Amino acid sequence: MRLCRRAFLALGGASLLVAKGAAAEAEAPAFILRDEESGQSQSFTCAALEALPSERVEVSHETAHGPVHHQAEGPRLWQVITANRLLDPSAPRLWLRRSVLVRGADGYEVAIALGEIAPGFEDKPVLIALRLDGQALAANHLRLVVPGDHRGGRNLHDIVSLTLH
Repeated sequence: MRLCRRAFLALGGASLLVAKGAAAEAEAPAFILRDEESGQSQSFTCAALEALPSERVEVSHETAHGPVHHQAEGPRLWQVITANRLLDPSAPRLWLRRSVLVRGADGYEVAIALGEIAPGFEDKPVLIALRLDGQALAANHLRLVVPGDHRGGRNLHDIVSLTLH
């Protein structure tokens, strides 16, 4: 089952095509992950995110307009960060001094401490939501979902980048 809808990247009126076997389909990057320490970066597409293990979480928080409740589905932020081996698995104590800054298309940014999401520490199920309330999200509308936050200020929409600090 496809979790996030395809978004088409227009380049001078043409779609960017990525060949997959005999078939070709449009695949735009959903966001970029950069590591400030190593200088490495990686683009994530919907297909790459869909290949990671997925979870479903319930999230509720207060807003200026009253309480909201959503069901989100997608990979854990920790799985996305560790998918490309940017972190040394033999040095978990070093993770505690690092954080990830998540940026939305509107420029809004939130920080998540790696100790908050790392297994063996808090292991909070912070997700990159590919589905929200049963509806697939387009690649340019993926969301960061942080269960347990009372105000929902770190639930960010339209992710464009993740930066490891």
